[in-house]
Amino acid sequence: MKRVLLGSAIFLILPFSSSWADVGEPATSSFLGIMLSFVAGIFGAVGLAFAFKLYRLTKGGELSTAWQWLTWALSFFALAQVLSFLAGAGWISASPGTVSLLQFGAGLGIALGIARIKKVMS
Repeated sequence: MKRVLLGSAIFLILPFSSSWADVGEPATSSFLGIMLSFVAGIFGAVGLAFAFKLYRLTKGGELSTAWQWLTWALSFFALAQVLSFLAGAGWISASPGTVSLLQFGAGLGIALGIARIKKVMS
């Protein structure tokens, strides 16, 4: 299941990043927006480290799948924020569709992880 989701995410992200990045003018971001993306990326990376540690602690238990979903969600979020920061600073050409798709994956992972926690806890 994980391989299917990861494979489909990769095949969805790659076409968007190359086709949408060439269309239109280069996006200019404000300094505040760039810094907020940077800080959110740092918080995402710290959250990812904690979620991975909790996943390793609960490995084999009933809550391990929930923390696995949350770990994937935080990795998608951190990657989206890093791409947003790099694109806003003008260092890479990343499409807004790619960032939005990664943010959608983060939201979906959070929803599935919380739903699994709720199911196990009740």
